[in-house]
Amino acid sequence: MEHEFRDSEPRRAEAATLRLRGLYESYGYRKYRMGRFEEYSLYAANKSFLLGENVPTFTDLDGRLMALKPDVTLSIAKNTKADKNTCEKVYYLESVYRESKESHTYKEISQMGLECMGGVDDCVIAEVLALALKSLADFETDYVLKISNMDFVVGLMEELPVNAEQKDIILGLIRTKNRSGLEKLCADLALLEGDTEKLMKVSGLYGEFGRVLAEAGAIADTPKMKEAVACYPACMRFWRRWDWADSLTRCGWISR
Repeated sequence: MEHEFRDSEPRRAEAATLRLRGLYESYGYRKYRMGRFEEYSLYAANKSFLLGENVPTFTDLDGRLMALKPDVTLSIAKNTKADKNTCEKVYYLESVYRESKESHTYKEISQMGLECMGGVDDCVIAEVLALALKSLADFETDYVLKISNMDFVVGLMEELPVNAEQKDIILGLIRTKNRSGLEKLCADLALLEGDTEKLMKVSGLYGEFGRVLAEAGAIADTPKMKEAVACYPACMRFWRRWDWADSLTRCGWISR
């Protein structure tokens, strides 16, 4: 979960960060701090996770290839001490550096978000979704929370006869909703008609929470996919207990 603050709204952004810090800390999240640079190898090994291909790099005095960080989540994942039996809850307020498609230059973006690593259960997922909605509501503007679940897509990918590079390409096409490109790739890879049909359906998952959840459930035919879909009804039960059920009208599902 992350939010980007624009340079045109510094006072509003400062006030918002103070409120959100208080909110996250009240739920047990601690602030995560990282350096401005990371070794480029971290991002090179996880290109499919990043929003853009280009990462600003330089050679450090000791010869290492370094990068101005385009992302915070990967650094948290690399440094976390959490395991399957423990859950680490952190939030961050950091500058990230990404390519601007409009100006074709790199831009600095102030970004705030939170992460849960390790033993994440349905209650934690429900909490993160609730905090995302509380964060959006704080800005007093119209909003829709878009929910994605990589386990759902990965569960499907594990069943396909494709290599790691081809999986990354497929994930990219699904992420960008490039249905024509996905259909052509499936044909080029000579995938079975049933596999192609499922990929096309997954790439079209977008819309109102309840409707798309039902559509995702109809597609799910592997243990990982079914587990990914099943966590959301469990979240709803927690939300009803917390009197947050009405907020589901603000949720939408996007496959990524």
